[in-house]
Amino acid sequence: MRKFIINVTFLFAVFRMCLAGSTTENAHSNQEIERCEQKDREIIELRAELYQKKINETFVNELRSQIVLQNEIKEALIQELRSQIEFQKQTNNKLQSQIDFQQETISKLLSKCNFIGNSSEEVDVSQKLEHFEDQLNQLNVSLNERDLEIQRINLKITKEPEYEKQLQENLAKSLIDFPTSCLPFGNSSGVHQIKATGFDFFNVLCDSQAAGPGWLVIQQRVGGNESFNKDWDTYRKGFGSFDSDFFLGLEKIHHLTSSQNFELFVHFVALNGSTYNAQYDNFKISDEDNEYQLQLGNGNMEKGLKNSNEYPFSTFDRHPEYLDSLDCEESLKSGWWHNNCLDWNLNSFNGTDEMLHFFDVPLKKVMMLIRPKEEI
Repeated sequence: MRKFIINVTFLFAVFRMCLAGSTTENAHSNQEIERCEQKDREIIELRAELYQKKINETFVNELRSQIVLQNEIKEALIQELRSQIEFQKQTNNKLQSQIDFQQETISKLLSKCNFIGNSSEEVDVSQKLEHFEDQLNQLNVSLNERDLEIQRINLKITKEPEYEKQLQENLAKSLIDFPTSCLPFGNSSGVHQIKATGFDFFNVLCDSQAAGPGWLVIQQRVGGNESFNKDWDTYRKGFGSFDSDFFLGLEKIHHLTSSQNFELFVHFVALNGSTYNAQYDNFKISDEDNEYQLQLGNGNMEKGLKNSNEYPFSTFDRHPEYLDSLDCEESLKSGWWHNNCLDWNLNSFNGTDEMLHFFDVPLKKVMMLIRPKEEI
């Protein structure tokens, strides 16, 4: 009997263990199913977002094509209308000449009538006079019709600017929701198209790896062969390639940072793989008339870039006179907001003899990124 009880107890314990294992396995399976469902939902959302972006880009491109086509049609119509006006003017001049001639003829006939009595010749002259008066009336009618036609053509030309203004307003309305930064793209790193106030559409590099989603890269050094020894005009327009070294361009950066408040994030990667970061709560540059002066807020690194705050951008062919007095020829070979010859210049040479440094740390990668503090 005791042996039977022991066997039953053992079997019951084994049953409980199997039941617990089955429950744990079911729990793990449920978690896996939930994770898969979550991933499926994320994929669907990303696909929907990508599809909507493609629709927006297609719509904008079609609208721009329509505006270009309408402008071409408008120019052709204006040229045609101007040609018609010129033709009408020439016709009017001819008609006016004919009227003048007829009036002169009538005057001569009237003068002649003063010397003629009641004779057959007088009757003939009267008939000619009536004939000329009929022709004169017909010419006046034609002239009035031409004047009305010219008025209609001028009215069409007058309405053209209103039509063009309407097209521009429609385009502006369609661009209200168009991205003005990398924030709408979230974690989607890569090249995207945005619109800045007072500027046309242009491509930018968005990055979500260095500091999180929504950051726009304005400068990048990744050890490429791009020379940063450029003149003022090149720095103004921008240069380089998004998949290597590049500088976005002073004019684009100015228009971006003037439309809303931006913060700045600078990411450094040393040769040994160590990373360093500097972040400032405000970043803006002025327009070209003010030499693209730097305006930098508070940050976690008071040295370095902070020393360039409120200084103008300088290149070898356009810079303040005080830099000449400091003998900064070598530093000026790369554009920067130079304070002195020894300032923190992230556009400095990157070669075998002179490597880019973060203070005393040699670097293999540098990125300057901006992101709106609040999206407008």
